[in-house]
Order: sequence, then structure tokens, then C-alpha cells
Amino acid sequence: MTDVDDLTVEQRLAVLEARLGVGVSQIAAQWAQDVSGLVVHRFPTTVGLQAWAAPNGVLAIAVDTGLVWQRRGGVWSQYTPWTGTNTGVALNFTVATQQASLLNIPADPGPRVASISCFIRVDLFANNSAVVELRFDGFAQAQFAIPRTTQLIPDGLNNTWNVSLQANSIAVPVGRVVPVAVVVGVNAPGAGVGQTYATYYQNRVDAAVFPKGN
Repeated sequence: MTDVDDLTVEQRLAVLEARLGVGVSQIAAQWAQDVSGLVVHRFPTTVGLQAWAAPNGVLAIAVDTGLVWQRRGGVWSQYTPWTGTNTGVALNFTVATQQASLLNIPADPGPRVASISCFIRVDLFANNSAVVELRFDGFAQAQFAIPRTTQLIPDGLNNTWNVSLQANSIAVPVGRVVPVAVVVGVNAPGAGVGQTYATYYQNRVDAAVFPKGN
């Protein structure tokens, strides 16, 4: 009699099937399916990975990018968290709402959530006020109002405000690019068209996107 310790996994499954009286390879077939669902499959390219019509829940990695993907709802969704950042350029603010910096979250078919943040330094002229917004998909997720300052300021100097905003656990729309932006609106009493009332020298916007439920 053969020692069970000397058998391969497949041979052990065959012995178990014989003892249970089940059909040939039923246990082995189920075992293969279960193992396939637990393994992170390896593909040389993202194109090759996404051509595989795997069952939902399967994980796979594309060697060309190092990203892990998961099959959800019959399509591949990026499982590795996506992160991005963008730094805006210096801009003089007139009396209007102007975009300081913009970051686009790439399209993905899977349900995801995002955490976003921004930093901006606003140099505001005396007797003016402003509102800084962190917008996600065109809507403000966080806001800070810079109050009107009336104290006298020496010529050539401004009121400097360092503003940081953050918003978490935001549902990301599926299947399309989603913009994240820092927007500043300046209010200057008696302002003339085209006149400058504020400027910024530093600003950036950051985003991290995660698969929902992970």
C-alpha cells in the first residue's frame, strides 16, 4: 500500500473522491477553481491581463506597470491604490473665481473612494476677502473663507494666508475622468475690471484613490 505522504495533491484528491464515492475529478476541479481565485496571476503586460475574461474576484498583476487588478462586474478594476499630485503655477487673482491647480483622477470601472487634499498660499491685498475651495468633480468638498482685513499694510506687503484643506471617503464616479481642483474667489470692494487683488506663490493638490470595500 502506498504511503499517503508520498502522493501528489492530485493523487490525494483522487483517493478522497474514491472514499466519498463522488464523480471522477469533482473535488479536484473545485480545488483548482478555489486555488485560482486565491492566487494573484502574473501577466507580462496590462494589455494581456485585461484580455483575460477571468471570473469576478480574481486578482492579477501586470509586470510592465507593477499594478494589481481585480475582476469586478465582468471588467478589470485597478486594485492598487492610485495616487496623484499637481502643483499649480503663480497667478494673479482679479475679482473672479479662478482655478489655481487641477488634478484628474483617471477613469476606472470599479467602485472606488478618494481622499483629497490641497495647500495654497494666498497673498491678499488689504481690505479684500477671499474663499478657497477644494472641489471634487466640480463640487466643493472643503472650504475656507479668508476674512476681510482692514488694517493698514506697508506698501508692497500683503496679508499672507496658508490654507490647507482635506476631504475623505468620497465616492468616485465610475467609468470617467474625475477632476480635483483648488479654486479661489476674491472679493474686493470697488474693484475695477482686470485689476489684481491677490496672488499666490505656492499651491498643490493631492489625491489617493482606493478600491471600495478594501
